[in-house]
Amino acid sequence: MIKRVVKDVHFDGESFVEREKTVWFAYNLRAVRMYEQSTGNNFFAEYNKALQSLFAYFGKGKKVSELSSERLSNSLEAEEIFGILADPVLCEFLTDFVPCMYVEIVGGSTMQNDTTLDACSYSNWFMGLISFDFLLEIMTVLEKFNEGKQMGRVPAKNPLPVSTSTGCSVSDKSALNGQSSSTSTT
Repeated sequence: MIKRVVKDVHFDGESFVEREKTVWFAYNLRAVRMYEQSTGNNFFAEYNKALQSLFAYFGKGKKVSELSSERLSNSLEAEEIFGILADPVLCEFLTDFVPCMYVEIVGGSTMQNDTTLDACSYSNWFMGLISFDFLLEIMTVLEKFNEGKQMGRVPAKNPLPVSTSTGCSVSDKSALNGQSSSTSTT
């Protein structure tokens, strides 16, 4: 899971109040399915396009995990980093997929569904997350999960049972990382 602290601005009736909020993102089968349902695109095809676009800047044959944002920030000019973030394929993939990964913790259980997708997409903190560091962090998580797996297809056995309801409660963090666990609907 990816954890980020973001600044959230609320209007309390008289003035705007800025608060820090911790947000969580999990890459799992539910996130992939929500991406495919919301965009109508094959996740792995779009992920491969985003990887190709990213490696167009750094050369093929590398792994995302080898790209250190600190080292790259020092060696790349600001215009090059802006070019990477402005790349339409990378930008579209990130802005479509990151809300699908968004997880809310409610009463000790995690929720990842269409409601959380919309909450993230329409939040005032979402675009503040899109940065060079966050791009590399997301792509590294995806790469680690997909290492050793054949890209372009979803595994035959689902690592998480998917309910037909709009909510899911996962009590074990390992389930959010693609390992089998029990789930219940809320």
